[in-house]
Amino acid sequence: MTNQTRTKPKTVARRRRKFRPGRLNFLLLLAFIAALTLLVVLIVRKNSPQTAGSTADAAAGQLLFNLSDHQADKLWAIGTDKLLEKKGTTLSLLSLDGQQREVLFQDYDDPQIVSASGRVLIYELSGYRYNVIDANQNLYGGTTAAPIAGGALSDQGACALILDTEDSKGQVSVYNTSGDKLFDWQAQDSTFSGYPIKLLFSPDGQTLDVALYNTESNEPKSFINRFDLNQEQLGQRLAQFQPDSTGPVGGLAYFDAGTMVAADDHQLFKLADGQIENWLSLGTIYSLTSVNEQVLLIASATVGDQASAYMLNTTTDSLPETSLALGDQPSVPKISGNLAAVSSGQQLWLISQGKLDSARSYDLKSEITSFDLDSKGRILCVTEDAVRLIKP
Repeated sequence: MTNQTRTKPKTVARRRRKFRPGRLNFLLLLAFIAALTLLVVLIVRKNSPQTAGSTADAAAGQLLFNLSDHQADKLWAIGTDKLLEKKGTTLSLLSLDGQQREVLFQDYDDPQIVSASGRVLIYELSGYRYNVIDANQNLYGGTTAAPIAGGALSDQGACALILDTEDSKGQVSVYNTSGDKLFDWQAQDSTFSGYPIKLLFSPDGQTLDVALYNTESNEPKSFINRFDLNQEQLGQRLAQFQPDSTGPVGGLAYFDAGTMVAADDHQLFKLADGQIENWLSLGTIYSLTSVNEQVLLIASATVGDQASAYMLNTTTDSLPETSLALGDQPSVPKISGNLAAVSSGQQLWLISQGKLDSARSYDLKSEITSFDLDSKGRILCVTEDAVRLIKP
């Protein structure tokens, strides 16, 4: 065992430094500036709109197949189980590996696609043919007596078509879930009528709203007619609303069976208890979509701003502070239960239960051309170069 001797440390005399009053004043000034800066930041954050959404998820989902033998603008997602493909004038169901085709229809030149709850309405724009399908088969369809100008599909599977007739401003034809015609309604020449431009079924499928635009009076006017789809009063007009607008009403969405919202390019209107009132003024309104008794609004707050997503409810009295920035290419959202998906350019967002602040963002690294989602939050996505399946 080795003996160790500790050396006593030398005592070093320290010279006391004099603290100058000027240095103290300088440090106090720095502390004051830092505190003031923090206070300003907190105030700005509190009073500024909150941009929601999680950081972009670089994982672009499972690659199903590349589009070497397919065209992106000729593919449409049908739920998350199948794709609809147009080759020439033929429409087919395509498997998720891109290999198996099931021919559905021939002679579709310019098909328009409207989806709702796993079903799809296909109609020939300015043509005479329409069909309603799901991911497995053709459900019903037929031909019309006049060219088709627009259409809508209910969550239950009923459809309505706008026809460009010669003897009226337009005709609305309504079909039930089996494809049987319920009634026709013609927009006659009248001060309180107009050209049908937008259709919307109520969430329970019991009424149909028809937005009309009259351009032949001294000042253009818009109207919204509500029709009964119950057998006892089938086809009867239940109400007519006149928005305070000289522009066409291109947006309609329901909060619940009794309250809905309408929109022209810049103004929102609330419809409730048989009345309509001006609600919110915005820069540009892109779309309105019902989501579990809320409305997903895609709009810019002021003219020239890029689009953002906002969640509205019946008690909203101003544009919500929380928003989801989307850019300048927002899509029409897809809905499944309390889930919503929306895209813009190469980016896609999944919104759950109307909570924009927890929306998941996916970067597909390629322009998105079509997508759909299911109740589990899976998103089948077509981009310019591939088909991918995103799983949350």
